[in-house]
Amino acid sequence: MLLMTACLGSPALAQVAPFGNVDKISGTWDLESQENLDEYMKQIGADFKERKSLGAIKPTYIIGIGAEKITITINQSTGNSRFIIVNGAQNKADFLGRNKPDSAAVYEVVSVLGAEEGIINKEISDPNSSVSIIARGDKLVVTYTKNGVAATRIFKRTS
Repeated sequence: MLLMTACLGSPALAQVAPFGNVDKISGTWDLESQENLDEYMKQIGADFKERKSLGAIKPTYIIGIGAEKITITINQSTGNSRFIIVNGAQNKADFLGRNKPDSAAVYEVVSVLGAEEGIINKEISDPNSSVSIIARGDKLVVTYTKNGVAATRIFKRTS
């Protein structure tokens, strides 16, 4: 796996690894399985009701790739959310689709992965929190991490 760890604001990464090399994460993805989501949601402060509700929902991720941005739409029965990740900028994102005013955190892309085709986002205010989105064949693996607790959601490509 090729891992580029330079800062996205640096000219070297902007020239070598624009979002164009993560095309494999583009598409429509339906949730197939998830692991350890309840424990992760405890780490982010979700109450029992919210953990059970979001744990039972099967969201669809729709990911579009542009030269300098990734648009992610999360469709689920509790409401839809949409956010844009801009290359080289801080981005407000709600990767779980919690649809609460205070549930979106500010992230920045810290790594653009080559061979596996994906991105890793770190939360600005909490260096112990990250979200990675990686394509592996016809699967999209989204891993949420906070305080050493990781949850994984695996999505299957539908288009």
